[in-house]
Amino acid sequence: MKQFLSITFSLVIMIITLQSARAEILTLQNDGWNSGDTAYVIPGFAPGDAAAVTLGPVDQISHLTKIHFIFGGSTTTQILTVVVYGDTGDATPGAQLYSADYELTGADNAIQEIDLVSENISIPAGTSIRVSLVFQHTGAPSVAGDDDGDHKGDRNWIFSYDTGTWAQADSLGVTRDWIIRAMVDTYCEPAVEFTCGDDSCILSTQVCDGTGDCPGGDDETDCSCDGATEFTCGDDSCISRALLCDGTSDCTDGSDEVDCSCDGATEFTCGDDSCISRALICDGTSDCTDGSDETACPCDGATEFTCGDDSCVVADLTCDGTSDCSDGSDEWPLNTACTDPGTDPGTDKEESQCGCNFSGGSDSALLPLLLMGMLGVLFTRRRLTRHPGDNH
Repeated sequence: MKQFLSITFSLVIMIITLQSARAEILTLQNDGWNSGDTAYVIPGFAPGDAAAVTLGPVDQISHLTKIHFIFGGSTTTQILTVVVYGDTGDATPGAQLYSADYELTGADNAIQEIDLVSENISIPAGTSIRVSLVFQHTGAPSVAGDDDGDHKGDRNWIFSYDTGTWAQADSLGVTRDWIIRAMVDTYCEPAVEFTCGDDSCILSTQVCDGTGDCPGGDDETDCSCDGATEFTCGDDSCISRALLCDGTSDCTDGSDEVDCSCDGATEFTCGDDSCISRALICDGTSDCTDGSDETACPCDGATEFTCGDDSCVVADLTCDGTSDCSDGSDEWPLNTACTDPGTDPGTDKEESQCGCNFSGGSDSALLPLLLMGMLGVLFTRRRLTRHPGDNH
């Protein structure tokens, strides 16, 4: 059973330019037609044929809310099927996102609008779509093209029902951009972004971090966590900022491991998103400009080393060739403060601590004993030396 939906008409379309990382309304179009210009109706379509355009991509996740097009050349009423696909960049489109039949009355130089707000058609960030108008009749009314002399060959398509193939419109003699447009609502990605009061987007990791990143500072209001020492998970629970981007999901939704600029296995993410070696966490010295590497420390930085799992080992046990942390973070290569044994074997740690240094300190008392031993050896050798003429 065909579904017939009402159509509204408008002579003016408001086009709002998309700004980076902002939730707003955007009109996607290839054509240069403006209200008052002549629209050139292209006849010749048979039942099952289609005219289509590639639109986008949009750099944010968005919802398809409206489709605008001109359907003129006659004032008769016909059925038109509107189909929306994901676009692959090839002649054949991708997966079908939407399809419905509409009963339309032709009108010259008038934009027809189909409202799709209630259909909840989501378009992933960075994805183009193909909007297709499929004819159920021959002749007018038909789709129209612009006359600005600047058609985009790889974005205007014709589908032939007889051959079952898609072709670029200009390869079939149509050197105009189809006047087919789409309106989308862009919004911040809930999984990784926060929507500020002015509809701009910031990373979720910047919410309640002690610094106002939204123009109005609303990312630092109603914070249940201490932004200086804690991170707010997607479910509003709190974890230590020392656990942020450490390679392990400590938030139930994994939001502490999203958009990490640092290597969680070997680096710590400071409050300003800069990276330092994890070996510098809780060592008693602030290496992050905001000191976030020395807050909420479970270990004594002066005498203990903080392992990757936040357990503590005696500082003297680091870089000794034996992993005392369960994750090996006290030894090379996870602990970058250690010397790479493959390039510089160095001195065995036990030898360096055994007191076997004969150059000074308490070991200087051994020198007389060494001298006496050497004299004894020389005396013995002289007695054993055989000379010509000796009588035995």
